[in-house]
Amino acid sequence: MSDRHADDTSATKAQKKKVRRAASTATAETKVAKVFPVKDNVWATIEMFCDPPEVVAASIPRSLIALQDAVATFREKMPA
Repeated sequence: MSDRHADDTSATKAQKKKVRRAASTATAETKVAKVFPVKDNVWATIEMFCDPPEVVAASIPRSLIALQDAVATFREKMPA
């Protein structure tokens, strides 16, 4: 293995660690939003129980705000 390849691997591991840390912080600070790495991407979702199911439509605007907040937190914590 060349030194360059070894450096790339350690840089990738360090980057993945930063991604996991930023995603964890965004998830912890936003509550219903979940931010997590999937392969070479980062996904953000909303997770909540709605009872009765009809309340889903009413919760969409707040859910979108929570999702935007989670993404903003992730971006803030993820160094460029």
